[in-house]
Amino acid sequence: MNRNNETNSGSKLIEEIEKDLYSEYYGKYLSDIGIIVEEAADDVVSLSTRKFMDVINLERQKLRESFLNDVIFYAGKRFNKEDLSALAEIFDNHLSEIISLALTAMADAIKGYYKYRESQTMTSKFKERIEIVIKELARKEARLRVAEEMLKGCSEMEKENYMRDPMYRVLALLEEKGPMTATEVASEIRRSEATARRYLNKLISMQMVSKDTNQRPCVYKFVRAPWRRDL
Repeated sequence: MNRNNETNSGSKLIEEIEKDLYSEYYGKYLSDIGIIVEEAADDVVSLSTRKFMDVINLERQKLRESFLNDVIFYAGKRFNKEDLSALAEIFDNHLSEIISLALTAMADAIKGYYKYRESQTMTSKFKERIEIVIKELARKEARLRVAEEMLKGCSEMEKENYMRDPMYRVLALLEEKGPMTATEVASEIRRSEATARRYLNKLISMQMVSKDTNQRPCVYKFVRAPWRRDL
């Protein structure tokens, strides 16, 4: 019964970690695709706007003259310079409004087209494939993390068992506090220096401790421990 509870608890933990990892990876690897599509659409809008305005600017004078000629023709009379300037200003204002509406409609159409293409073409298929990879990656990473935590717990229990031996307490001391002299080790474990050296020499023979003779007095350094899974 307890084992079933532990299994269910482990599965739930894996699911929670997997969910968090999926969100993290999705934001890291897939959110950029939408940004890239938006940037591409913005580039096309910018280019189209420039081309459109180039054409308008080239034709603006012709359109203005055509408008004034039509007004003069249908009015059946001549206009002075002030009247013609006022008419030209009216034309320019209306043309600016029309251009603004046309550019807005063009930008909306281009961006809408890109969004449609994103959902209907290779971009969508590519995105779906990445989602599958991300889900699998998140699942494996979650299981690995839980397994590492379980191994860590086992390592701690294993370490406690080793601590019953004073020689391994010396090893743990070097692991936690770093390089030490034999005198310092003896002081920490409250044993004679001869006893401390005996433990240290035994650990050296087991390749768990190294001795640095370049320093005076020489120091002993932690190398590995039987309870460590990462060494």
